[in-house]
Amino acid sequence: MMKKLILLLLIPFFIQCSCNKKLVENENIITQKIVNKSGVQFRLKNVSDDSRCPTNVTCVWAGEVSAKIEVYENNVLKETKTMTFNYKNKTENVAWFTNYFKEKAIKDVLVLPYPENGKTINPEDYYLKLEF
Repeated sequence: MMKKLILLLLIPFFIQCSCNKKLVENENIITQKIVNKSGVQFRLKNVSDDSRCPTNVTCVWAGEVSAKIEVYENNVLKETKTMTFNYKNKTENVAWFTNYFKEKAIKDVLVLPYPENGKTINPEDYYLKLEF
């Protein structure tokens, strides 16, 4: 009986925590074109390979996604970089973006949406998400 009572008291806490997390995740969504304070623009040109494990599927490995990112300064193309996003390259990818975003600490760079089992992603639906 005591275990059930404790569980009932903890349920509102868990619900509140999950809601707060969602608000924080949505706060830093940046789509297709990212502009920092100095006016440097980043564009997600295309996603060439998405082998990430879809949600609700058990996979042997998490997979990865490759994307071409263009960097513009004063509307002039300065750099084009193809990046692979996976758990191994996280530090390298964050460091590359941090070179341009010195005013904010970047925690992670993601390519979204994440694949879902049985659904295809339209190429124009992909976007970058920087977590600060």
